[in-house]
Amino acid sequence: MSLTTQLATMLAMIGMGSWLGAALDTYNRFLKRQDRAHWIVFI
Repeated sequence: MSLTTQLATMLAMIGMGSWLGAALDTYNRFLKRQDRAHWIVFI
């Protein structure tokens, strides 16, 4: 695997992770469900 492919894959993973995290954060903000344990969010 070339260095360019590795860099593109890493950037894609970071971008998708950021997008997924923002989407889940927005979803939980509108849901307003604070009664569950906070460590479940990180799993």
